Amino acid sequence: MLDLELYKKISAARKKMNSKVSEFLSSAAVLRAGRYLRLIDKNGSFISDDEEDIKRVIYFSNCELKTDGKSAADLALEADIGENEFEKEYLKGLVRAFSSLFEVVDVNRKGACITCRDLLNSEKREYEVTDIGFSKTAKISNLIFNIIIPVYGGFISNGIVFSFQSEYKNAIMKEYNSIENRGVSSHSPKRFRLFLYLNRKMGTPVIYE
Repeated sequence: MLDLELYKKISAARKKMNSKVSEFLSSAAVLRAGRYLRLIDKNGSFISDDEEDIKRVIYFSNCELKTDGKSAADLALEADIGENEFEKEYLKGLVRAFSSLFEVVDVNRKGACITCRDLLNSEKREYEVTDIGFSKTAKISNLIFNIIIPVYGGFISNGIVFSFQSEYKNAIMKEYNSIENRGVSSHSPKRFRLFLYLNRKMGTPVIYE
């Protein structure tokens, strides 16, 4: 669990760096990402009314989409664009970010921390993720697809979260373990696209306070 003052500084760095990383993207890359996620049509028009989908396309363009083996986040880290230690630490964490389906097993509202169990990893490891907004409304047993960023020995979310009621656990796992999706890694664009689809099918709104 991160100290809250440290969390606030790294959160400010997250907002600035996410925007700066996007400067390493071409318009063609964003279109390619949007089409892969089925959020942009063949004419280049956005087909979703959900404002969150814009953030999802930008995240996917920044971190999941690669050209010659490198993402925009990789290029930003190599260019050393961080102007202070928090921005540099965030960029290092961003290129090591990973995604999974997690089950909320504990909520520390005072410490703004959610303890999540990884359901897609055979070790079922638990992570303490610091998130001031989401920790105020998260409930034990809820399922979340989250992208976790390691920073300063702890973990934060990148802000892209899909939430599901616990009653859908078996249905989600069945979909994930299907022949088509078997073996999808935590760094795979296919995993993100699958859970984007599942979020539309059975997800619940993520509420922040």
